[in-house]
Amino acid sequence: MRFNNAKEMYEYLNSGHDLYHPGLEIYVFSYNDKRALCTYHLSKEQAKEVSKQSKQNHNEYWGAFLGLGGEILEDDESPIDSSIEFCKEHYQESNWLDTDDINLEEPDCYLLCCLDDENYTSAQYFTFSSMTEAKEFCYQFAKENYPDEDLQFKENSFYHEDGHKAVRIDYIYGNSFEVNYIFPIHTKKDKMSFCVWHHAYDGVRFEIRKSGTHEECSSFTKDDFQETYLKLSEVSPDEVKQYEEDDQWILDDGLEWEVWDIITIHRQNHSNAFAAPLSIYQLSKVKTMDQMSGFCMEQWLDDNVDFAWGLFHNDKLIGYCSIGIADDADPLVEEHEAYKEDSSLLLSDVFILPEYRNHGYGSQMIKESIETRWKMDGEKNTVYLHAMGVTGDLSYDEKLKSFYEKIGFLELCSDREIMVLTAD
Repeated sequence: MRFNNAKEMYEYLNSGHDLYHPGLEIYVFSYNDKRALCTYHLSKEQAKEVSKQSKQNHNEYWGAFLGLGGEILEDDESPIDSSIEFCKEHYQESNWLDTDDINLEEPDCYLLCCLDDENYTSAQYFTFSSMTEAKEFCYQFAKENYPDEDLQFKENSFYHEDGHKAVRIDYIYGNSFEVNYIFPIHTKKDKMSFCVWHHAYDGVRFEIRKSGTHEECSSFTKDDFQETYLKLSEVSPDEVKQYEEDDQWILDDGLEWEVWDIITIHRQNHSNAFAAPLSIYQLSKVKTMDQMSGFCMEQWLDDNVDFAWGLFHNDKLIGYCSIGIADDADPLVEEHEAYKEDSSLLLSDVFILPEYRNHGYGSQMIKESIETRWKMDGEKNTVYLHAMGVTGDLSYDEKLKSFYEKIGFLELCSDREIMVLTAD
């Protein structure tokens, strides 16, 4: 956090809040009833240990576990002058952290938030197991996708509210730009949701404003959205437009955008994988996999109707599939009682890297992709598929048929290798 003035910082400290600054390595708190402050110089490792002790003792204040070495900011003539001077000197420093909110244990993963200058309301989100992997992805993506551009990079670090270092990477190519924020993430449960807010046009920035269950994040977002809308409306009541769709809330005042996205992150470890929509950011990986599979998933990455899905294991793309609208379907599909024009789905281009087969990854990818697509559509539409091998043989691949039956698909017509999955 950053304070607006010295008085605000001083009053915050004297209202029962302790502060720590990882960059300055300063811990400061209100020391006595004369409202004098006390400071300690604590390295991040020392702060980590004190934070651990504090949490083990029901969030006792850090000073209770520190011995000699602190500096009391008071003198005989005026007990608060030195304290006020300290606040005047440091209130403008960003990244002050409230010690009640700090979690200095190692993050479970790192969230990458990406935004370019052409899609202000369509941020992209990815998770990585380390900061190094996330940063390498940003640089590699830029170089692979803009090989002929004179790329200019700018990287800055700052401390996230949990006490861990976050990073911002900007790059410019021609008259365009892209902004990338990398945040450390702690997942208290196997699945957690986050309200990610971003502001665009006159400066771009991301913030994680809430974490918890999906319901908690939705409730917070609606309140934050409405509060911001009322503030903007006071200035230009006829200009502010608001949009709500699925897990996104948008405000547009004609000049700038404010966007709230709710995203869900699954705790990752070495024994599991997760499915997620593919995007242009995986272009180079998808091209490589297309060469192996014989499919052409690349064509779906920018499509607004059909969706491409990937399965990631430790941030490595190990498989993919597509789930599109079954609009140019086989006549037998169109005649099926559950078929609905413009809403029934077609599963195709299912591929898992050979070394990851027979471990349940394929079924996981298909189940999670379909369930997420159903959620996006707001309806559990019927899913069709052609259960044949990549050779295009017009008869069932019996092994594939058995595989899809275990997922829940049923045979529709054995002569035309068609299977169907309904919500029932």
